[in-house]
Amino acid sequence: MDHQLADISEIISNKDPLGLVVLNYELLIKNLHMARSVLENREETAEMFIDKAHSFLNLLIASLDMRFDISRDLMSLYLYMNRLLIQAKLRGDADLICECCDIAASLMDSWRILEKTEKTQSESMENIERILRSFTYKGGKLCEIDVVNSEIGISV
Repeated sequence: MDHQLADISEIISNKDPLGLVVLNYELLIKNLHMARSVLENREETAEMFIDKAHSFLNLLIASLDMRFDISRDLMSLYLYMNRLLIQAKLRGDADLICECCDIAASLMDSWRILEKTEKTQSESMENIERILRSFTYKGGKLCEIDVVNSEIGISV
């Protein structure tokens, strides 16, 4: 168990904020699938999985920055999903779990796209910064610093 906890801690510590949001959606969806499976197969109570999913949904709610319109829109969706989970738990209704899971999956896909876009933009900015750092202005010339060949002067 301690090994599992260490693995989870490492995964979390290596994620950026967008990665943590995506991870939260993944865990929410995983628990929704487990709850649906249990309800459909009538194996046992799905309450534990619904409660875990509810916890992950609450983390998403708590992470919202309500200064932005998108946060208010997400809050509306999260509250709707919250109602679905409560009804699913009370009724034992797998269809409500599926509806909640579909919403979560769509939102997670959007966050993944945002995460990839952010990563690409970040890498582009790092490349631009590296290129800009490789130039200096010296004696009326724009000089490119070449680590291997010292300086290469370019007249401006």
